[in-house]
Amino acid sequence: RGCKRGDGQKRERHKIGAGTHKAFRERGVVTSALQYPPLSNYRIHWSLSDWKYAGTCLMILRGLRSSAVTNVFPGEDGEHDKDGRIQVCTVEGIEIWTTYVPNSGWSSQSHARREKWDERVLSALERRRLRMDRGERVS
Repeated sequence: RGCKRGDGQKRERHKIGAGTHKAFRERGVVTSALQYPPLSNYRIHWSLSDWKYAGTCLMILRGLRSSAVTNVFPGEDGEHDKDGRIQVCTVEGIEIWTTYVPNSGWSSQSHARREKWDERVLSALERRRLRMDRGERVS
């Protein structure tokens, strides 16, 4: 069953969906490729949107120390970005942000969506800097 915007259904945003025949085939290709080197050498973390199959993938080389992967901007509430646009993880002491940035497009709505995204990124980075300036651990 495919995702529909606003249908109230809980999503498994850490798994690639297979709601259509095409999505089922595509999931098979991806999961098959992930079983063999070099891709099998990585831990895979998906962050998918609420209503369509878009989002991000974070691949962490097995054997590297990493924190849990979060799917919201640092300092924001919630458990998951509704569009699956962000993953944050610290790997070997380096904070990694994987993002799927909205396209600015040509319409005023898409420009506004991009501006809001840029403001969220800047705000999260400023919160991180302030915490670091106070000597707090940020990851």
